[in-house]
Amino acid sequence: MSIRQKEIKSVLNRIEEEFPVTQWKHRDVEIWPFLRVKLWAILSNQSLNISEGTSILSVSKFDKYKRLIKGPFRWVYHSFKDFSKSYFRIPDADVFVLGDGISFTKIQDRYFDKFSDSMALLLERYDLSLVRVDSSNTFYKPRFSSSYFIQPMLDFILAKSIISAKIKKTGYNLPGLDGVKTIAEEFGLGYLFEESSIHLEVRKIECLAKYFQKCLSRGKFRAAMSICYYTEYGFAMNLACSRIGIPSYDIQHGVQGDSHGAYGAWNNVPREGYNLLPNYFLSWSSLEKTSFEKWSKKLHQHDCIVTGNLLINLWQSDKYEWSSGFEKVLNDKINSSLSRILVTLSWDVSSKEFIGSTLEVIANTQNEFNWLIRLHPSMMDEKSVVQEMLANSDIHNYELDVSSELPLYTILSNIDLHITHSSSTAIEASYFGVNSIVTSDYGWTLLSGQLESEYINLGITADQISDLIRTQFDNSNRQVDKQLMGRNSNPLDKVISTFKK
Repeated sequence: MSIRQKEIKSVLNRIEEEFPVTQWKHRDVEIWPFLRVKLWAILSNQSLNISEGTSILSVSKFDKYKRLIKGPFRWVYHSFKDFSKSYFRIPDADVFVLGDGISFTKIQDRYFDKFSDSMALLLERYDLSLVRVDSSNTFYKPRFSSSYFIQPMLDFILAKSIISAKIKKTGYNLPGLDGVKTIAEEFGLGYLFEESSIHLEVRKIECLAKYFQKCLSRGKFRAAMSICYYTEYGFAMNLACSRIGIPSYDIQHGVQGDSHGAYGAWNNVPREGYNLLPNYFLSWSSLEKTSFEKWSKKLHQHDCIVTGNLLINLWQSDKYEWSSGFEKVLNDKINSSLSRILVTLSWDVSSKEFIGSTLEVIANTQNEFNWLIRLHPSMMDEKSVVQEMLANSDIHNYELDVSSELPLYTILSNIDLHITHSSSTAIEASYFGVNSIVTSDYGWTLLSGQLESEYINLGITADQISDLIRTQFDNSNRQVDKQLMGRNSNPLDKVISTFKK
Protein backbone atom coordinates (compact mmCIF):
# COMPACT_ATOMS: atom_id res chain seq x y z
CA MET A 1 0.00 0.00 0.00
CA SER A 2 1.46 3.35 -1.04
CA ILE A 3 1.37 6.42 1.17
CA ARG A 4 2.05 10.13 0.80
CA GLN A 5 4.12 12.07 3.30
CA LYS A 6 1.19 14.19 4.47
CA GLU A 7 -0.81 11.02 5.26
CA ILE A 8 1.75 9.54 7.67
CA LYS A 9 0.71 11.77 10.55
CA SER A 10 -2.84 10.38 10.34
CA VAL A 11 -1.54 6.80 10.59
CA LEU A 12 0.49 7.62 13.72
CA ASN A 13 -2.38 9.52 15.33
CA ARG A 14 -4.84 6.73 14.54
CA ILE A 15 -2.64 4.27 16.44
CA GLU A 16 -2.28 6.68 19.38
CA GLU A 17 -6.03 7.28 19.53
CA GLU A 18 -7.25 3.70 19.13
CA PHE A 19 -4.69 1.71 21.14
CA PRO A 20 -3.15 2.14 24.64
CA VAL A 21 0.42 2.53 23.38
CA THR A 22 1.25 4.77 26.36
CA GLN A 23 1.08 1.62 28.49
CA TRP A 24 3.74 -0.17 26.46
CA LYS A 25 6.67 -0.40 28.84
CA HIS A 26 9.41 -2.83 29.84
CA ARG A 27 10.85 -1.94 33.22
CA ASP A 28 11.37 1.81 32.74
CA VAL A 29 11.80 1.72 28.94
CA GLU A 30 8.77 3.27 27.27
CA ILE A 31 8.32 1.49 23.97
CA TRP A 32 6.03 3.60 21.79
CA PRO A 33 8.42 6.55 21.18
CA PHE A 34 11.08 4.51 19.39
CA LEU A 35 8.48 2.49 17.48
CA ARG A 36 6.68 5.67 16.42
CA VAL A 37 9.85 7.24 15.05
CA LYS A 38 10.89 4.03 13.29
CA LEU A 39 7.45 3.62 11.71
CA TRP A 40 7.46 7.26 10.59
CA ALA A 41 10.96 6.99 9.10
CA ILE A 42 10.18 3.86 7.07
CA LEU A 43 6.83 5.22 5.88
CA SER A 44 8.60 8.42 4.83
CA ASN A 45 11.00 6.35 2.74
CA GLN A 46 8.05 4.46 1.27
CA SER A 47 6.49 7.76 0.24
CA LEU A 48 9.68 8.35 -1.75
CA ASN A 49 9.87 4.75 -3.05
CA ILE A 50 13.09 4.18 -1.13
CA SER A 51 13.41 0.55 -0.05
CA GLU A 52 14.74 -0.43 3.37
CA GLY A 53 18.47 -1.08 3.37
CA THR A 54 19.13 0.96 0.22
CA SER A 55 19.75 4.29 1.97
CA ILE A 56 23.30 5.62 1.82
CA LEU A 57 23.02 5.83 5.61
CA SER A 58 22.28 2.10 5.89
CA VAL A 59 25.07 -0.13 7.18
CA SER A 60 25.27 -3.76 6.03
CA LYS A 61 25.85 -6.58 8.53
CA PHE A 62 29.30 -7.16 7.05
CA ASP A 63 30.23 -3.50 7.50
CA LYS A 64 28.92 -3.57 11.07
CA TYR A 65 31.16 -6.53 11.90
CA LYS A 66 34.10 -4.85 10.20
CA ARG A 67 33.41 -1.63 12.08
CA LEU A 68 33.24 -3.52 15.38
CA ILE A 69 36.58 -5.25 14.82
CA LYS A 70 38.40 -2.19 13.50
CA GLY A 71 36.76 0.24 15.94
CA PRO A 72 39.35 0.20 18.75
CA PHE A 73 42.24 0.51 16.31
CA ARG A 74 40.56 3.40 14.46
CA TRP A 75 39.84 5.08 17.80
CA VAL A 76 43.52 4.93 18.77
CA TYR A 77 44.70 6.10 15.35
CA HIS A 78 42.35 9.06 14.97
CA SER A 79 42.60 10.11 18.62
CA PHE A 80 46.40 10.29 18.46
CA LYS A 81 46.31 11.83 14.97
CA ASP A 82 44.44 14.79 16.48
CA PHE A 83 46.06 14.40 19.89
CA SER A 84 45.71 17.98 21.12
CA LYS A 85 41.92 17.89 20.57
CA SER A 86 41.28 14.34 21.83
CA TYR A 87 39.86 13.25 25.16
CA PHE A 88 41.08 9.82 26.23
CA ARG A 89 38.44 9.68 28.93
CA ILE A 90 35.32 11.77 29.23
CA PRO A 91 36.17 14.78 31.45
CA ASP A 92 33.85 16.59 33.82
CA ALA A 93 31.93 19.67 32.65
CA ASP A 94 28.66 21.51 33.20
CA VAL A 95 27.06 20.25 29.98
CA PHE A 96 27.38 16.90 28.22
CA VAL A 97 26.63 16.89 24.47
CA LEU A 98 26.05 13.82 22.32
CA GLY A 99 27.13 15.02 18.88
CA ASP A 100 26.00 13.40 15.65
CA GLY A 101 29.56 13.31 14.30
CA ILE A 102 28.71 14.79 10.88
CA SER A 103 27.42 18.34 11.51
CA PHE A 104 30.75 19.99 10.85
CA THR A 105 31.75 22.95 8.77
CA LYS A 106 35.32 23.94 8.02
CA ILE A 107 36.41 27.22 9.59
CA GLN A 108 40.01 28.34 9.38
CA ASP A 109 41.07 24.82 8.35
CA ARG A 110 39.47 23.21 11.40
CA TYR A 111 36.23 21.27 11.70
CA PHE A 112 33.67 23.22 13.68
CA ASP A 113 30.60 21.39 15.03
CA LYS A 114 27.78 23.73 13.99
CA PHE A 115 25.62 22.95 16.99
CA SER A 116 27.88 21.79 19.82
CA ASP A 117 30.70 24.28 19.25
CA SER A 118 28.17 27.11 18.90
CA MET A 119 26.63 26.07 22.21
CA ALA A 120 30.08 25.88 23.84
CA LEU A 121 31.08 29.38 22.73
CA LEU A 122 27.80 30.84 23.99
CA LEU A 123 28.05 28.96 27.30
CA GLU A 124 31.45 30.58 27.86
CA ARG A 125 29.59 33.87 28.39
CA TYR A 126 28.08 32.27 31.50
CA ASP A 127 31.36 30.67 32.65
CA LEU A 128 29.93 27.25 31.88
CA SER A 129 31.83 24.39 30.25
CA LEU A 130 30.79 21.74 27.74
CA VAL A 131 32.18 18.35 26.75
CA ARG A 132 31.22 16.70 23.44
CA VAL A 133 31.27 13.05 22.44
CA ASP A 134 31.13 12.29 18.72
CA SER A 135 28.88 9.40 17.65
CA SER A 136 29.95 8.62 14.12
CA ASN A 137 32.53 6.56 12.29
CA THR A 138 33.55 9.65 10.35
CA PHE A 139 36.46 10.98 12.37
CA TYR A 140 36.69 14.64 11.38
CA LYS A 141 40.04 16.26 12.12
CA PRO A 142 41.64 18.59 12.91
CA ARG A 143 38.81 19.66 15.20
CA PHE A 144 37.97 23.18 16.32
CA SER A 145 37.43 21.98 19.89
CA SER A 146 38.20 18.85 21.86
CA SER A 147 35.91 15.83 21.86
CA TYR A 148 35.80 12.13 22.64
CA PHE A 149 35.30 9.66 19.77
CA ILE A 150 32.59 7.49 21.34
CA GLN A 151 31.35 5.42 18.38
CA PRO A 152 33.62 2.35 18.82
CA MET A 153 32.34 2.00 22.39
CA LEU A 154 28.73 2.36 21.24
CA ASP A 155 29.28 -0.30 18.57
CA PHE A 156 30.66 -2.67 21.21
CA ILE A 157 27.68 -2.05 23.50
CA LEU A 158 25.22 -2.63 20.65
CA ALA A 159 26.94 -5.93 19.80
CA LYS A 160 26.64 -7.04 23.44
CA SER A 161 22.98 -6.01 23.54
CA ILE A 162 22.18 -8.11 20.46
CA ILE A 163 23.75 -11.16 22.09
CA SER A 164 21.98 -10.54 25.40
CA ALA A 165 18.64 -10.13 23.60
CA LYS A 166 19.00 -13.65 22.23
CA ILE A 167 20.00 -15.08 25.61
CA LYS A 168 17.69 -13.13 27.92
CA LYS A 169 14.21 -13.78 26.59
CA THR A 170 11.35 -12.02 28.34
CA GLY A 171 7.62 -11.61 28.03
CA TYR A 172 5.89 -8.32 27.24
CA ASN A 173 2.47 -7.05 28.17
CA LEU A 174 1.56 -4.79 25.24
CA PRO A 175 -2.22 -4.25 25.15
CA GLY A 176 -3.52 -3.59 21.65
CA LEU A 177 -0.36 -4.85 19.95
CA ASP A 178 -2.26 -7.04 17.48
CA GLY A 179 -4.39 -4.08 16.38
CA VAL A 180 -1.35 -1.87 15.80
CA LYS A 181 0.36 -4.69 13.97
CA THR A 182 -2.64 -5.02 11.67
CA ILE A 183 -2.35 -1.35 10.69
CA ALA A 184 1.39 -1.70 10.13
CA GLU A 185 0.82 -4.77 7.94
CA GLU A 186 -1.14 -2.59 5.51
CA PHE A 187 2.27 -1.12 4.62
CA GLY A 188 4.25 -4.35 4.92
CA LEU A 189 5.67 -3.32 8.30
CA GLY A 190 4.05 -5.79 10.67
CA TYR A 191 7.49 -7.17 11.55
CA LEU A 192 8.27 -3.96 13.48
CA PHE A 193 5.67 -5.02 16.03
CA GLU A 194 6.85 -8.59 16.55
CA GLU A 195 7.81 -9.11 20.21
CA SER A 196 11.26 -10.37 19.21
CA SER A 197 11.91 -7.16 17.24
CA ILE A 198 10.66 -4.99 20.10
CA HIS A 199 12.75 -6.93 22.61
CA LEU A 200 15.91 -6.36 20.57
CA GLU A 201 15.32 -2.60 20.44
CA VAL A 202 14.57 -2.49 24.17
CA ARG A 203 17.81 -4.34 24.99
CA LYS A 204 19.80 -1.92 22.83
CA ILE A 205 18.35 1.09 24.63
CA GLU A 206 18.76 -0.52 28.07
CA CYS A 207 22.44 -1.32 27.48
CA LEU A 208 23.22 2.07 25.97
CA ALA A 209 21.35 3.87 28.77
CA LYS A 210 23.40 1.99 31.35
CA TYR A 211 26.59 3.24 29.68
CA PHE A 212 25.40 6.85 29.44
CA GLN A 213 24.23 6.69 33.05
CA LYS A 214 27.74 5.68 34.06
CA CYS A 215 29.28 8.52 32.00
CA LEU A 216 26.92 11.16 33.40
CA SER A 217 27.16 9.95 37.02
CA ARG A 218 30.93 10.09 36.92
CA GLY A 219 31.00 13.89 36.71
CA LYS A 220 28.98 16.83 37.94
CA PHE A 221 27.01 17.41 34.77
CA ARG A 222 24.08 19.80 35.11
CA ALA A 223 22.53 19.09 31.68
CA ALA A 224 22.83 16.68 28.75
CA MET A 225 22.07 17.58 25.13
CA SER A 226 21.80 15.72 21.84
CA ILE A 227 21.92 17.01 18.28
CA CYS A 228 19.46 14.37 17.08
CA TYR A 229 17.59 12.75 19.96
CA TYR A 230 15.62 10.20 17.93
CA THR A 231 18.39 7.61 17.48
CA GLU A 232 19.11 4.63 19.70
CA TYR A 233 21.85 6.71 21.30
CA GLY A 234 19.64 9.74 21.86
CA PHE A 235 16.76 7.73 23.32
CA ALA A 236 19.20 5.97 25.65
CA MET A 237 20.84 9.20 26.81
CA ASN A 238 17.43 10.72 27.60
CA LEU A 239 16.54 7.62 29.61
CA ALA A 240 19.83 7.82 31.51
CA CYS A 241 19.14 11.47 32.32
CA SER A 242 15.68 10.56 33.58
CA ARG A 243 17.17 7.93 35.88
CA ILE A 244 19.71 10.23 37.53
CA GLY A 245 17.74 13.47 37.52
CA ILE A 246 19.63 15.51 34.91
CA PRO A 247 17.53 17.52 32.41
CA SER A 248 17.89 16.48 28.77
CA TYR A 249 17.67 18.70 25.68
CA ASP A 250 17.43 18.35 21.90
CA ILE A 251 19.20 21.03 19.86
CA GLN A 252 17.37 21.73 16.62
CA HIS A 253 19.43 20.59 13.66
CA GLY A 254 16.93 20.76 10.80
CA VAL A 255 13.27 20.35 9.91
CA GLN A 256 10.79 19.87 12.75
CA GLY A 257 7.08 20.75 12.61
CA ASP A 258 3.80 18.85 12.45
CA SER A 259 4.87 16.40 9.74
CA HIS A 260 8.05 15.19 11.44
CA GLY A 261 7.44 11.97 13.36
CA ALA A 262 9.92 12.76 16.12
CA TYR A 263 8.74 16.31 16.77
CA GLY A 264 5.21 16.87 15.56
CA ALA A 265 1.60 15.89 16.20
CA TRP A 266 2.07 13.46 19.08
CA ASN A 267 -1.29 12.34 20.43
CA ASN A 268 -2.44 11.12 23.86
CA VAL A 269 0.97 11.68 25.45
CA PRO A 270 1.05 10.90 29.21
CA ARG A 271 0.88 14.02 31.41
CA GLU A 272 4.34 13.21 32.78
CA GLY A 273 5.68 12.79 29.23
CA TYR A 274 7.91 10.05 27.83
CA ASN A 275 11.31 9.37 29.41
CA LEU A 276 12.83 8.57 26.01
CA LEU A 277 12.05 12.09 24.80
CA PRO A 278 14.10 15.12 25.94
CA ASN A 279 12.77 17.30 28.72
CA TYR A 280 13.30 20.37 26.54
CA PHE A 281 13.47 21.12 22.83
CA LEU A 282 15.71 24.06 21.85
CA SER A 283 14.26 25.53 18.65
CA TRP A 284 15.10 28.21 16.11
CA SER A 285 11.87 30.20 16.08
CA SER A 286 8.32 30.65 17.33
CA LEU A 287 7.10 28.61 14.36
CA GLU A 288 8.59 25.44 15.84
CA LYS A 289 7.35 26.39 19.31
CA THR A 290 3.79 26.75 18.01
CA SER A 291 4.02 23.25 16.54
CA PHE A 292 5.28 21.77 19.81
CA GLU A 293 2.62 23.47 21.90
CA LYS A 294 -0.14 21.78 19.92
CA TRP A 295 0.69 18.57 21.78
CA SER A 296 2.99 19.46 24.69
CA LYS A 297 1.44 22.58 26.24
CA LYS A 298 -0.42 20.72 29.00
CA LEU A 299 2.36 18.25 29.77
CA HIS A 300 4.84 18.33 32.62
CA GLN A 301 7.71 17.69 30.17
CA HIS A 302 8.84 18.42 26.62
CA ASP A 303 8.76 22.23 26.75
CA CYS A 304 10.07 24.13 23.75
CA ILE A 305 12.53 26.98 24.40
CA VAL A 306 13.24 29.34 21.51
CA THR A 307 16.98 30.06 21.43
CA GLY A 308 17.23 31.09 17.81
CA ASN A 309 19.80 29.46 15.60
CA LEU A 310 22.94 29.52 17.75
CA LEU A 311 25.43 29.43 14.88
CA ILE A 312 23.70 32.33 13.15
CA ASN A 313 23.88 34.21 16.45
CA LEU A 314 27.66 33.69 16.48
CA TRP A 315 28.00 34.28 12.74
CA GLN A 316 26.69 37.83 13.22
CA SER A 317 29.13 38.53 16.02
CA ASP A 318 32.09 40.74 15.22
CA LYS A 319 34.20 38.54 17.50
CA TYR A 320 34.28 35.64 15.01
CA GLU A 321 35.37 36.08 11.39
CA TRP A 322 33.29 33.28 9.91
CA SER A 323 33.32 34.55 6.33
CA SER A 324 36.88 35.78 6.21
CA GLY A 325 38.22 35.34 2.68
CA PHE A 326 35.13 33.53 1.42
CA GLU A 327 34.07 36.05 -1.20
CA LYS A 328 37.48 35.95 -2.87
CA VAL A 329 37.42 32.14 -2.93
CA LEU A 330 33.93 32.18 -4.43
CA ASN A 331 34.64 34.89 -7.00
CA ASP A 332 37.71 33.00 -8.17
CA LYS A 333 35.45 30.05 -8.99
CA ILE A 334 32.47 31.69 -10.68
CA ASN A 335 31.39 34.51 -13.00
CA SER A 336 30.82 37.41 -10.60
CA SER A 337 28.56 39.19 -13.11
CA LEU A 338 25.90 36.44 -12.99
CA SER A 339 23.28 35.78 -10.31
CA ARG A 340 24.00 32.93 -7.91
CA ILE A 341 21.64 30.01 -7.28
CA LEU A 342 22.39 27.45 -4.59
CA VAL A 343 21.10 23.87 -4.93
CA THR A 344 21.26 21.85 -1.71
CA LEU A 345 21.25 18.07 -1.97
CA SER A 346 19.99 15.61 0.66
CA TRP A 347 20.90 11.97 1.18
CA ASP A 348 18.79 9.39 -0.67
CA VAL A 349 16.89 12.01 -2.73
CA SER A 350 19.66 13.42 -4.90
CA SER A 351 19.55 11.05 -7.87
CA LYS A 352 18.02 11.95 -11.23
CA GLU A 353 14.83 10.17 -10.13
CA PHE A 354 14.27 12.85 -7.48
CA ILE A 355 15.87 16.00 -8.90
CA GLY A 356 15.48 15.42 -12.63
CA SER A 357 13.51 18.65 -13.14
CA THR A 358 16.19 20.68 -11.37
CA LEU A 359 18.90 19.05 -13.48
CA GLU A 360 16.99 19.94 -16.64
CA VAL A 361 16.77 23.59 -15.57
CA ILE A 362 20.47 23.71 -14.72
CA ALA A 363 21.40 22.17 -18.06
CA ASN A 364 19.33 24.75 -19.94
CA THR A 365 20.58 27.76 -17.94
CA GLN A 366 24.12 26.82 -16.91
CA ASN A 367 25.51 29.81 -18.78
CA GLU A 368 22.88 32.26 -17.50
CA PHE A 369 23.43 31.74 -13.75
CA ASN A 370 26.14 30.64 -11.38
CA TRP A 371 24.94 27.23 -10.17
CA LEU A 372 26.38 26.34 -6.74
CA ILE A 373 25.70 22.73 -5.70
CA ARG A 374 26.11 21.75 -2.04
CA LEU A 375 26.35 18.19 -0.75
CA HIS A 376 24.71 17.15 2.51
CA PRO A 377 27.38 16.41 5.18
CA SER A 378 26.57 12.68 4.98
CA MET A 379 27.18 12.73 1.21
CA MET A 380 30.82 13.80 1.10
CA ASP A 381 31.87 10.33 -0.09
CA GLU A 382 29.26 10.59 -2.86
CA LYS A 383 30.91 13.53 -4.64
CA SER A 384 32.08 11.48 -7.64
CA VAL A 385 28.58 9.97 -8.01
CA VAL A 386 27.05 13.46 -8.11
CA GLN A 387 29.67 14.65 -10.60
CA GLU A 388 28.90 11.70 -12.87
CA MET A 389 25.16 12.44 -12.65
CA LEU A 390 25.78 16.07 -13.63
CA ALA A 391 27.98 15.06 -16.56
CA ASN A 392 25.36 12.57 -17.77
CA SER A 393 22.82 15.41 -17.63
CA ASP A 394 25.08 17.52 -19.88
CA ILE A 395 25.87 19.90 -17.00
CA HIS A 396 29.46 21.12 -16.99
CA ASN A 397 29.27 24.70 -15.76
CA TYR A 398 28.76 24.53 -11.99
CA GLU A 399 30.61 24.83 -8.68
CA LEU A 400 30.58 21.92 -6.19
CA ASP A 401 33.75 21.92 -4.09
CA VAL A 402 33.67 25.37 -2.48
CA SER A 403 29.90 25.22 -2.10
CA SER A 404 30.12 21.95 -0.16
CA GLU A 405 33.12 22.75 2.03
CA LEU A 406 32.68 26.33 3.19
CA PRO A 407 30.33 27.43 6.01
CA LEU A 408 26.71 27.40 4.88
CA TYR A 409 25.95 30.84 6.26
CA THR A 410 28.74 32.53 4.39
CA ILE A 411 27.28 30.99 1.24
CA LEU A 412 23.71 32.01 2.09
CA SER A 413 24.84 35.59 2.57
CA ASN A 414 26.27 35.60 -0.95
CA ILE A 415 23.54 33.95 -3.06
CA ASP A 416 20.35 35.16 -4.71
CA LEU A 417 18.13 32.07 -4.68
CA HIS A 418 17.98 28.58 -3.18
CA ILE A 419 16.55 25.38 -4.72
CA THR A 420 16.09 22.05 -2.93
CA HIS A 421 14.16 18.81 -2.97
CA SER A 422 13.60 18.87 0.81
CA SER A 423 16.59 20.32 2.69
CA SER A 424 16.09 22.32 5.90
CA THR A 425 18.49 24.86 4.37
CA ALA A 426 15.28 26.49 3.13
CA ILE A 427 14.58 27.54 6.73
CA GLU A 428 18.06 28.95 7.23
CA ALA A 429 18.01 30.69 3.84
CA SER A 430 14.92 32.61 4.93
CA TYR A 431 16.93 34.11 7.81
CA PHE A 432 19.13 35.74 5.17
CA GLY A 433 16.21 36.98 3.11
CA VAL A 434 16.82 34.30 0.47
CA ASN A 435 13.80 32.66 -1.15
CA SER A 436 13.64 28.90 -1.75
CA ILE A 437 12.04 26.80 -4.45
CA VAL A 438 11.06 23.36 -3.13
CA THR A 439 10.84 20.79 -5.91
CA SER A 440 8.86 17.94 -4.30
CA ASP A 441 5.54 17.38 -2.55
CA TYR A 442 7.54 15.56 0.14
CA GLY A 443 9.69 18.63 0.81
CA TRP A 444 6.69 20.95 0.65
CA THR A 445 4.85 18.90 3.29
CA LEU A 446 7.85 19.05 5.64
CA LEU A 447 8.90 22.66 5.05
CA SER A 448 5.86 24.76 4.21
CA GLY A 449 4.89 25.29 7.85
CA GLN A 450 8.45 25.86 9.00
CA LEU A 451 9.11 29.28 7.49
CA GLU A 452 7.16 32.34 6.46
CA SER A 453 5.22 31.75 3.23
CA GLU A 454 6.87 34.60 1.31
CA TYR A 455 10.18 32.71 1.44
CA ILE A 456 9.05 29.41 -0.07
CA ASN A 457 7.54 28.31 -3.39
CA LEU A 458 6.66 24.92 -4.86
CA GLY A 459 7.92 24.00 -8.31
CA ILE A 460 7.70 20.38 -9.46
CA THR A 461 8.28 20.48 -13.22
CA ALA A 462 11.18 22.07 -15.06
CA ASP A 463 8.84 24.70 -16.52
CA GLN A 464 7.48 25.58 -13.07
CA ILE A 465 10.99 25.89 -11.64
CA SER A 466 12.13 28.07 -14.55
CA ASP A 467 9.09 30.33 -14.21
CA LEU A 468 9.69 30.71 -10.47
CA ILE A 469 13.35 31.59 -11.04
CA ARG A 470 12.36 34.38 -13.46
CA THR A 471 9.67 35.60 -11.07
CA GLN A 472 12.06 35.62 -8.12
CA PHE A 473 14.63 37.73 -9.92
CA ASP A 474 11.98 40.08 -11.33
CA ASN A 475 10.58 40.70 -7.84
CA SER A 476 13.75 40.47 -5.78
CA ASN A 477 13.35 42.26 -2.45
CA ARG A 478 15.98 40.76 -0.23
CA GLN A 479 15.72 41.59 3.46
CA VAL A 480 17.25 39.80 6.41
CA ASP A 481 14.67 38.68 8.97
CA LYS A 482 16.33 40.15 12.04
CA GLN A 483 13.86 38.60 14.44
CA LEU A 484 14.67 35.09 13.28
CA MET A 485 18.36 35.89 12.93
CA GLY A 486 18.48 35.87 16.73
CA ARG A 487 20.31 39.04 17.67
CA ASN A 488 19.62 38.37 21.35
CA SER A 489 23.03 38.65 22.99
CA ASN A 490 22.02 36.16 25.70
CA PRO A 491 20.01 33.46 23.91
CA LEU A 492 20.62 30.83 26.59
CA ASP A 493 19.28 32.64 29.66
CA LYS A 494 16.09 30.58 29.84
CA VAL A 495 17.90 27.34 28.99
CA ILE A 496 20.42 27.74 31.78
CA SER A 497 17.68 28.46 34.28
CA THR A 498 16.47 24.89 33.70
CA PHE A 499 19.87 23.26 34.40
CA LYS A 500 20.27 21.07 37.46
CA LYS A 501 21.25 23.27 40.40
